[in-house]
Amino acid sequence: MNQLKLTFLIFFFLISQSFAGIKVVEWNEEAKLTDFGRVSKFFIQIQAVGLPQNVGINSFSITSSSNHRLIISNVRVNALSAKSLSIPNSFEVFFNKPLLNNQTAYIEYEAKDTYEKINKYIRQESFYIPQFAGGAKANISLDFGENYELISSHKNIIVENKKVLFNGIVPSVGLQEALKITNSFKTWLVSIKSKVLFNGSEGEVQITAPYLFRGGAQEVQNQTIGANKNPKKHITNRDNDVLTFDVKPEDKEIIIQNKALITTGKKYSIENNRLIEKYLETTPSEEMLLKPILQEIHADPQYDSIPFHAKIVNYVNKTLKYDLNYFGKLLTVEQILQTKSGVCSEFATLFNALARVAKIPSSIVHGYAFGEYDKFDSHAWNMIFVDNKWIFVDPTWNLSSGMVSSSHIYIKDNRKEELLLQFKGKGADIKIDREFEIKEISGK
Repeated sequence: MNQLKLTFLIFFFLISQSFAGIKVVEWNEEAKLTDFGRVSKFFIQIQAVGLPQNVGINSFSITSSSNHRLIISNVRVNALSAKSLSIPNSFEVFFNKPLLNNQTAYIEYEAKDTYEKINKYIRQESFYIPQFAGGAKANISLDFGENYELISSHKNIIVENKKVLFNGIVPSVGLQEALKITNSFKTWLVSIKSKVLFNGSEGEVQITAPYLFRGGAQEVQNQTIGANKNPKKHITNRDNDVLTFDVKPEDKEIIIQNKALITTGKKYSIENNRLIEKYLETTPSEEMLLKPILQEIHADPQYDSIPFHAKIVNYVNKTLKYDLNYFGKLLTVEQILQTKSGVCSEFATLFNALARVAKIPSSIVHGYAFGEYDKFDSHAWNMIFVDNKWIFVDPTWNLSSGMVSSSHIYIKDNRKEELLLQFKGKGADIKIDREFEIKEISGK
């Protein structure tokens, strides 16, 4: 099961303690994502406060959280070029004349940050104003460009014309939002092979192979269902193919391949005729167990301005610890709350139950996604019905905007099985093994 673990490169600055007499009046950043990282233009207005008479400040030291050297250029103080000293993780701006008590200075500079690693299909970016700028007037703009989409929910920011924006007074604790951004679209060639394994069986097997991939936020093209041997009967229906084979004792396997060209992206909405009522079913024990939790989530002021379903996503993501030891255990809701651990299936299961008790139609989705080990792996997330439409959320990766990453490839939800078998004969020792292959074709 898939977990996403990203390096969180916080791009921010801290005034050194020797400058306790500095107050930040304005904090402005105009940033743009690049293929290598991020470039920013800063404009900061500071004021000297509480200094004794005839005592001034000669320089302003800024420290970065990046673990490598930032490239700083075009440093200016009060619109005049200024000297600066740059070393790994920090640089110092020298004033042309000392800054006395109550005097202000306008510091401008450009910063280029090159990341050590950028995830191919989901980027995590900081949107940050440090605590020492609390009370200052701030204006931040992060341009993520035409090739990306924001897929996380936030209470302090707005998104407009491919830019993430904040304009207002900095909270006393500062501002920190971890943005998650994905490609606008990607095209994949996806092949799922289901191996039906026999052990001395003899008779006839009928294999119903549903057309996978359909029903997700993706475009499906050139889909085919085939086998490694010719069936004696092959019926193609709207939703599946039914293949019938004779099985002899020497036969070891029949391979059924479901193959398609899949394009993921924001423009592909989830279109289906699912009956909402089927996705609201709960048990009395779930109602009793989860209603108090939902009341706590609803009352939590931390995310008071985001949709309720996003609050539930955040709760599940923060409450559960990802632990591969739970792979394949498929815990119940009660067990999940007791252990507070699991893999993506437990995250999706807990969210599914909470959403349904909250009267939000929900289903668990199964598919593949490109996660922390730089490869595709099986993954589970959720499909919910809000604002009269079906959307995707992923509590494991804390994605709640309605769109998941471009690497999330929908296979099926709870309504479907990958294969259905009917065997007539002797020696019905039959197992199913699966493997998949995903190749990127194109996309931004």
